[in-house]
Amino acid sequence: MITDQLDTVLPAHLRHLPVKTPYWLAAEAGDIGRILYQLGNSPLHDFMVPLMVKHPGVVALHETVLERLCGVPGAQSRPGSCGWVLDTARSVVVHSDHCRRLCIESGGRSASTPIEVIQHPRALPNARNRALARRELGLNDDDFLVCSFGILDPSKQCERILQAWRRSGLAAWQNAMLVFVGANLGYNPAGEFIHDVCAGTAGHVQITGWATRTAYRRFLAAADIAVQLRRNSKGQTSGALLDCLAHGVPIILNRHGPAAGYTDRVALALPDGFHDADLADSLLRMRSDPALRERLSRAGPAHVRLHNDPGNIARHYADVIESAFGGDAARTGDVSQDRQTLGG
Repeated sequence: MITDQLDTVLPAHLRHLPVKTPYWLAAEAGDIGRILYQLGNSPLHDFMVPLMVKHPGVVALHETVLERLCGVPGAQSRPGSCGWVLDTARSVVVHSDHCRRLCIESGGRSASTPIEVIQHPRALPNARNRALARRELGLNDDDFLVCSFGILDPSKQCERILQAWRRSGLAAWQNAMLVFVGANLGYNPAGEFIHDVCAGTAGHVQITGWATRTAYRRFLAAADIAVQLRRNSKGQTSGALLDCLAHGVPIILNRHGPAAGYTDRVALALPDGFHDADLADSLLRMRSDPALRERLSRAGPAHVRLHNDPGNIARHYADVIESAFGGDAARTGDVSQDRQTLGG
């Protein structure tokens, strides 16, 4: 693993992997058979840009607008574009057909660069102890807990969730709660609006702030439903939405970007351009239909098991990497061992 963050702590099952610096990779790249870059729109990924240009590899691209990266080739003529990734990479991996489409539209010169769709991996959690989680949050058996997971970002439409909550009448119910499980980073006017509203709701609408892993999982275990909305997609796949599916939390979503492919068998799916009344009606429908909630609670983990199994996804990555570097077989070393490390 290559990173310029010296304090990186890997998960327990990956701690056997050596952690190296970008300087090490720059010096040793000629002797390395395979390179996989994980690239997103973050200044933390700046160090990858010159490495990707000089030592091309497979790029797992998590979003298609990269305006926060520095030193990008052609930035003046194509600001924020991911076209340079297509121009330099051996192969590109994205996580949805939507993101693949955005890549193709980005204007990269190398139309021949393969773009493969590989879903995000998500392991199914151990059986959730719903009763314990709800006790820890001080909830009664008949309380109705609606959560929205993730940072309060303008793309999440959090203010519309609150408006629909009020419109549905649930705001007047003493045993109904709306909790935004995530931080309001301060640049989001809608988040500030929600924060101000929270002060007058006697705890019935809350923003948790930055949630620890334990707190995050507690809300996943306790929630009756989740509302996960998006707009202005740049190709990102929602990790929070996958977490909800994996934990069996019934979801209301809108068919936007990568979420456009979800059917009513997996979630209560609204049109991309839904109206507030549509969302309000969906909240009430979920509240009044325990059979619907139970069906979606079973469907979520089944969907994740079928489409997001880490072992299957690791094998898919291995195949893409081998295809991209297939002409360099002399430098591969023990490929079978590499596949075992990937989970194949």
